[in-house]
Amino acid sequence: MEVTTILTTVYSDLETTTEDIVEATTINITLVTDDPGKGSLILNETIVDLNVTTTEYIPIVAAATAFASLIIIGLFAVSIFIVVLIRGRKRFQEFPFFAIVYHLTAANAIHILLQLTTVLPMLFFDSDEESPNRFWYKVGSYGIMITEQAALYFTLLMTINRFAVFVFPSILSVFSAKGIHIISTFIWAYINFIVFWNYNYGTTKTFSRKTISMQEVLLGTNILTRFFTLSSTFLPIIMLGMYLIIFVFIMKKRQIADNQNQKKTERDTSLVVQALIITIALEIVNVTDVLTPLFKNVTLSLQWIWTIFCYCATIFNQLVNPLFFLMVNKMVRITESRRVPLRATKKLCYGCCAWFFRDEPKERTVVTF
Repeated sequence: MEVTTILTTVYSDLETTTEDIVEATTINITLVTDDPGKGSLILNETIVDLNVTTTEYIPIVAAATAFASLIIIGLFAVSIFIVVLIRGRKRFQEFPFFAIVYHLTAANAIHILLQLTTVLPMLFFDSDEESPNRFWYKVGSYGIMITEQAALYFTLLMTINRFAVFVFPSILSVFSAKGIHIISTFIWAYINFIVFWNYNYGTTKTFSRKTISMQEVLLGTNILTRFFTLSSTFLPIIMLGMYLIIFVFIMKKRQIADNQNQKKTERDTSLVVQALIITIALEIVNVTDVLTPLFKNVTLSLQWIWTIFCYCATIFNQLVNPLFFLMVNKMVRITESRRVPLRATKKLCYGCCAWFFRDEPKERTVVTF
């Protein structure tokens, strides 16, 4: 009788303990990201030894070829733009706006160079945990994350500069040469802090005792990580809204000046189209960062295609501003071609700001598209 009572008590205790384990289903653990960047899904494989079918392999090779081609195009375009900036440096130094362009172009060049030297080799060479390639990938990914943030915030600074010219001219004094250098220094410090924080404290994972698995929280659990993620996502939308407001102000000034001709209207529309392309490119990069953890459980071929697409999106994002400057900006095109004498530069280089502002201080504050 006593033995039966003891066994019943032990079984009852065991059942209670089991219920307690089931109820405590999740534990939040903050982990340092071992493999930063977008390539963490494919680090343990190379494109030459993938265990996929021929049907799955062809799209991967096509995506990798497009990625390599985009890197070459990016290097060529950014190199040309840097040469143009160097050749016209004396002329560009008269306009504080180009100080922002220098910082943005530096970020573009560093980003594409890191893609060439870290990401592209990763597709073809082993990157196991102990290899030097893995360490170099981590260094490169850290730099790529910094330059992605730099592209976002220096594009934002250019947008605010243009917004000030057309909508709030009273704050143009902030955009002096000294003011832009101070703001740019703050931006570099800020984006380095963002990347440092996200790298060390931003990856929060939930462990499920029921499924015995880890699930990554997309926005993290700390306030700063959520703020950085949400701000990066919504800033391109805010920039697009600012450009739309600029477009409305331009059209109103056109009506007041009774200066509605087809050529200038097309140029106004071009401003909005370029802004739309720039902001979409920024938004795609931010959205891919958020969605990448969701691809950890899909097929290997889909992981490769998604990863290469993410890297292509970042390169296009770094390319879009230099390409627009080379193709559209009059001052850059004049410097590139060397066809126009110096005395004609003043009239042409002020861009769309010269349509409305007569006084030289305002004109010299910004050069837009």
